[in-house]
Amino acid sequence: MFVATSGSMTVAKPPIGGALTWQATLSGNLVSAYRDEVVAGNGDPTPTVGSDGGGWRESDNAYTIGAPASADRAIAVAAYMTRDQWDFDAPTTDSTGFGQRYENAPIGYYDEYGLGELAYFSGRGPRRDGVMKPEIAAPGVGIASSFSHFTRHAEWLDRATPFSAGGPYHFATHRVLPDLEGGILQGTSMACPSAAGAIALLLQVDPTLDDAALRTLFSDTARHDAATDNFEYVANTAKTDTDSNAGAGLPNNDWGYGKLDLTAAFTELVGCVPEAEVCNGVDDNCNGQVDEGVENACGGCAALAGNPGDGCGGVCGTYACDGIDAVVCNDPDTNACGGCAVLGGNPGDACGSCGTLACDGVDATTCNDPGANSCGGCAALANEPGATCGGTCGSYACDSPDTTTCNDPGANACTGCAVLAENPGDACGSCGTVECSGADATTCNDPGANSCGGCAALGNEPGTACGGVCGSYECSGAENTVCNDPGANACGGCSTLGATPGAPCGPGGCGTTLCDGSDATSCDESACAACGGNKDPCNINADCCSNNCKRGSCKGN
Repeated sequence: MFVATSGSMTVAKPPIGGALTWQATLSGNLVSAYRDEVVAGNGDPTPTVGSDGGGWRESDNAYTIGAPASADRAIAVAAYMTRDQWDFDAPTTDSTGFGQRYENAPIGYYDEYGLGELAYFSGRGPRRDGVMKPEIAAPGVGIASSFSHFTRHAEWLDRATPFSAGGPYHFATHRVLPDLEGGILQGTSMACPSAAGAIALLLQVDPTLDDAALRTLFSDTARHDAATDNFEYVANTAKTDTDSNAGAGLPNNDWGYGKLDLTAAFTELVGCVPEAEVCNGVDDNCNGQVDEGVENACGGCAALAGNPGDGCGGVCGTYACDGIDAVVCNDPDTNACGGCAVLGGNPGDACGSCGTLACDGVDATTCNDPGANSCGGCAALANEPGATCGGTCGSYACDSPDTTTCNDPGANACTGCAVLAENPGDACGSCGTVECSGADATTCNDPGANSCGGCAALGNEPGTACGGVCGSYECSGAENTVCNDPGANACGGCSTLGATPGAPCGPGGCGTTLCDGSDATSCDESACAACGGNKDPCNINADCCSNNCKRGSCKGN
């Protein structure tokens, strides 16, 4: 029930031990029961405030934290709005282009606050003893949540009810999820599970955290923004600010320490929580580098007027970094080949052995190197070394690395032009002499030594017959022969006889040497007597033994 702004109300508590019945006595000018038709047709029970001060008064929001959130060690969670429209049923759209919005509901308090602002229903502190409540705020408006297994209200499940702008509001059409297992809900009953899940994750990192440590962690990491720091209950201008906590700054009894920031809390516990790298001067992905891969081409975060290297200005201008967040146009003159690139060398510069650089297009040079000439220089020769010139045997020869001269030594001893290895007439071999073998070569003509070991031709060969019966030529030095004639031997031949004809021979000299042809002798023993005869040589010599005579020999012979 709602009580008029004038009059009074007395409340009597049940007596101890009596029936649990409260009694209220109301008096005054106006008492109204539940207001069913303040806004025709939609059953909105929300009271309003008249401009003349009449009507109904909203109470101060302070001290509205209830049990169990008010317990000493409980973490009380405020709710704020993170969604005011959704679109999971595309055909049911209205003039705004969104199928479902809180403002389509018949109850006006859904849009009391904008996105990011504290929900109208979120209980405020402090506790009656002055302790700050709540401790933290979490999303609690426009939350897609699950239904209870026991939710079977026919209207909620009737998604066939058509939507029409300005027509009847159907919860099923506007807020039940397509799978019928959940819906778009709001309340601190949505905010508290979010905070509980976040605290569970923090406890996984540090299981020693207690409520005091969590309050300290929230105090150090909760997010502040314009909604938390400048909170006033005036988002809907039809309302007046009756919140005694408004504009109190943080921490306060509306937001606690601010909005829950799980990433910041993790970072506080573990040092860094990896996130996608953005250009903000911070190591977002915790790899020890700042803004890698997301900075501009000059290493900063600002949008550049042009990319470094892009053309600008005159013929050869390009943008270059001017610090990390700006570019400047740098326009040098064209290079020696008419282009913009820096040349590796200037045209005309020496290169290779005898080359010079020349332009190869407008932005490059190439080495034009004909190589050294035949004399090792770089100039073009008037005549190549070895080409004929002058008289019979002249040819050009290098006179310096860059010139040649005519050199004519004349013909050689064989009438050719080559340098001979030997001069004709020179001795060679044992008895030879060098002779020309064509105009430019020689050969050795060597008949070998004669029979006397010399080189001259002999008049007669040694050993050939000469003079009388037994003469023959003999060497007289190495170059001559002479006729040597000893005459015939005693037998008329030319050989030296082994014995002189007529000389005794045989046993006891009883035989006679006779010529046996012209060049040999033999012993004739026919005149020797038999053993024991008158002419027995043994008797003659008086030293013959009969036994020896019988054997045909004498003692001592």
